[in-house]
Amino acid sequence: MASSPVSPLLETYLDDHLAGAVAGVALLDDLLQMNRGSELAEVIDGLRLKVSDDRKVLEQLIANLGFRQSRVRSTSAWLAEKLTRLKARIDDRAGGTFQLMEMIEAMSLGVEGKRMLWVALSAVAEISPTLNAVDYGRLIKRAQDQRQVLETLRLSLATKAFADGPAVAKDTP
Repeated sequence: MASSPVSPLLETYLDDHLAGAVAGVALLDDLLQMNRGSELAEVIDGLRLKVSDDRKVLEQLIANLGFRQSRVRSTSAWLAEKLTRLKARIDDRAGGTFQLMEMIEAMSLGVEGKRMLWVALSAVAEISPTLNAVDYGRLIKRAQDQRQVLETLRLSLATKAFADGPAVAKDTP
């Protein structure tokens, strides 16, 4: 297939995913800080390195396509991550397993979004030599592996969080 110019909507799409990557790294930083010194911190640190590497791939792709990164989107993503963290703190003021589970779940959803990005780009890679220069199969597999690690953690935390005793409704006096 002959190379054709890419849609300007691709810039928006990539920038949205870059903003998500910014939020993901910030969320993993928070998780790492919360769990410093534990076995979980080692897992989170490994994920953080991989997510950061994937973010660099995306940043390089954006640069290679001649697109600009939106500071508004990156700032909005940073703020969204802080709101996610705040919501988790409000839901579990003691900073327990439920808070951790919610944060891991948010991260897992972000990694699934990243996998979907790589799948979409793989599907349209023929339109641009720059898009075609990326090993999407490797990135898709990497996202699947990250998601599996997060899902294993999430389910373990859910089991602990929901088995910690009787639930009390938030509106109960």
